[in-house]
Amino acid sequence: MDNNSLLQKTYQTEFGVYGPPTAITGTSAIAGQFIAFQVFEADTVIETMTLNGVVITAFSATTLPAGFIVYGLITSIKLSAGNGLAYAGNNNVNTQG
Repeated sequence: MDNNSLLQKTYQTEFGVYGPPTAITGTSAIAGQFIAFQVFEADTVIETMTLNGVVITAFSATTLPAGFIVYGLITSIKLSAGNGLAYAGNNNVNTQG
């Protein structure tokens, strides 16, 4: 994917082309097709996140500040504290050029 295509997809996501963001407010795992996760509340902790097909636990011992953003193909998010917004992406977000 070239940079112009990535930039276009980022703008499309931010402006809601793929649907409104999903609020993540509890401690249940949320599955979906997301392109970014933004921390909404200070001291949010991501227990696990499936990012680009890999289960990530590196955030589990870190409190994240409001505004912190993780970009990538996110298919699952589980918080242990705080809340955030998961931005919808389409199924071809990593393959379209």
